[in-house]
Amino acid sequence: MAREDNYDQLQLLLSSLLEPIPHNSVKEIWKLQEPKQKYRLRIGYTKKALDLAIWANRVEEFVSHLKNFIEVTKTNLFSTQDSTSVKDPL
Repeated sequence: MAREDNYDQLQLLLSSLLEPIPHNSVKEIWKLQEPKQKYRLRIGYTKKALDLAIWANRVEEFVSHLKNFIEVTKTNLFSTQDSTSVKDPL
């Protein structure tokens, strides 16, 4: 278990490393990381849902829900596009 003083040391080290970098640059780097973090979070939920489906012996039901979601979403997305656009990029 990490002790509080170890945590404080890591914060001080990070702070000293970031100090010479302009604040706006740090914000730009953070903005680049946000989409990756959001993707990882969502993949994590997907993995948890699949694990639960496997554990509960309900994989077919889970896959059925995914297929339904994909079809409904594709229908909704592509019904709003004009006829000259690509219909199914997948």
